[in-house]
Amino acid sequence: MAFVLVTNDITPYYRDAIALLALRHGMLYRFRYDRSLIGDIDVAKMNGADGLVLLRQRTTAKLAPIRRIRINRVTSSAYFSFLEFLVTDFPDLTKTSDFGVLIATLSRDAAENHVGGIMRPLVYSAPDELIQGICGSPIDAASEVSISLDRWRAVIDNLAHFEHMSSTCFLNLYSIEEDGTEVSRRRMRDGMLIAYPHANYDLGIASYAFPPAPGTDADDAISEFTLVAKVDGARVSAVRDVATVVSRYDLHRLTVRAQSGIEGVGATVTIQPTNVPKQISTTPPITIPLVGHFAGWQWFSLIVGTGLYVAFFFVPKVWAGVLQAIGIIIVAAFGKDSAAALIRLLWNSVPLRHVRNALEHL
Repeated sequence: MAFVLVTNDITPYYRDAIALLALRHGMLYRFRYDRSLIGDIDVAKMNGADGLVLLRQRTTAKLAPIRRIRINRVTSSAYFSFLEFLVTDFPDLTKTSDFGVLIATLSRDAAENHVGGIMRPLVYSAPDELIQGICGSPIDAASEVSISLDRWRAVIDNLAHFEHMSSTCFLNLYSIEEDGTEVSRRRMRDGMLIAYPHANYDLGIASYAFPPAPGTDADDAISEFTLVAKVDGARVSAVRDVATVVSRYDLHRLTVRAQSGIEGVGATVTIQPTNVPKQISTTPPITIPLVGHFAGWQWFSLIVGTGLYVAFFFVPKVWAGVLQAIGIIIVAAFGKDSAAALIRLLWNSVPLRHVRNALEHL
């Protein structure tokens, strides 16, 4: 069973749709509902389920698909429900027949859906195959960026007549490259990017705004503003921290670098639109949590270094100095901060905690 979450194009809820359009596959977002708007759904069954977010146009009661999701956690009380979910692919709007079936299902199950008024409830259950049909076929890695951008643009075009949308400059974090190679979706875990030390991360951001009204100079379609990468964390630095948006559609790139010692520490990178003219609505800040992991070469270095350390005690003295020198070179290549982080990780690991506890009781 899958679930459909509805939000309206009124203030402040329309901003949720704009924010969802900005996120990369695998990032986290949260909806909050008055408990009465959930209806009779057993919220416990929502954990781990797939779903689809729809934006509702209040003036016409029209519904438009925004984003495929996977519900990660539901916290509910007698008064409120908070739904945390991972965003996945953009829906494929060529699947119009499947979407028509979904709309018919919601129309049948809705207690209220008044043109110019409210819809109640705002959360519905739907068959998995129906949601999968609307989303289209999975996007393969080779064409992930191009197809995702095409679907993103199609979803936006479908919102042309919704409230607040015509004046919005939409953003989308369409790409994260690590030293020139696109980061796999598997590197997003629980909404966080797995980052390795000594790596540059290029953040690709697409921007798009609707064309001006007929007879309007195209140059007036958008006024200039900037995108700024702000870093919160001592182990990540901004390499290219400003990009300028000057036209209705473009691609932009910001770069951050993970430093030695990020392992097990983490940081946050926020893409912040700044100096935005009053006549333009834009995406809320895009926040990318990073959590540092040890790269494969670091574990290899640890094994080799440990082997040399042990061998140090079993070789003639003439070789001891050579092994010690090699060990120093490995640690230097490793980075002292990364080495210290790895030592802390091992020292606090479960097996060593048991050993330390046993020694304390001797």
